[in-house]
Amino acid sequence: MIGDRTGAVHVDAKQTLDLERPKIDLPFNVHVYPDGVLGLAPDTYVEDIEIFLNGTLAHIKNLTLHHDGNLWLYQQGRTSGLKAGNYAFDFLHVKTGGYVHMITDPVKDLGINFKTISTHIDGGGIMRGTHLYFHSTNITIDAGGSLNADYLGYRATDRNTNSSGTYGLINPGLGRTGTLSSSGGGHGGSGGRGEGI
Repeated sequence: MIGDRTGAVHVDAKQTLDLERPKIDLPFNVHVYPDGVLGLAPDTYVEDIEIFLNGTLAHIKNLTLHHDGNLWLYQQGRTSGLKAGNYAFDFLHVKTGGYVHMITDPVKDLGINFKTISTHIDGGGIMRGTHLYFHSTNITIDAGGSLNADYLGYRATDRNTNSSGTYGLINPGLGRTGTLSSSGGGHGGSGGRGEGI
């Protein structure tokens, strides 16, 4: 396939873009909307493009993201044969400059289930997720690589602790007087005051 990586294809509901072949280096950006299907190769390489997935991703077993290769996985998306919010690959390699986005709303959305046999994040590779269930036989994160949920928890504006969201009470750890920002996920930042204040 030929392309200069600047174009974009939109795959809407009830549409399928099936590019199945043994290997592919996708030369254009793709937006897959709910009920749309994008079929790529069992061995797929993503560089200098973005894939936004709210539909179904098919055929990929080995996925490599490199140098501004960005994969945006949303709660409505999935890999073929799975329910919404569920993604499975055999091998994922996030090289330098590669990015996997799995950010969902902590109050309203279910998290994302992500399954691999092996995931390798090189230095400069990033995976981010809000409420992520990560199932893998092997996860390797090199120095400078990142698997994180920084700044993705409840927001300071999520104050109603008497209401329930998808996962129960909303923001049960909200401080009594702090309204500047949310506190740290496990330790509450500096004394539980948020943003180290």
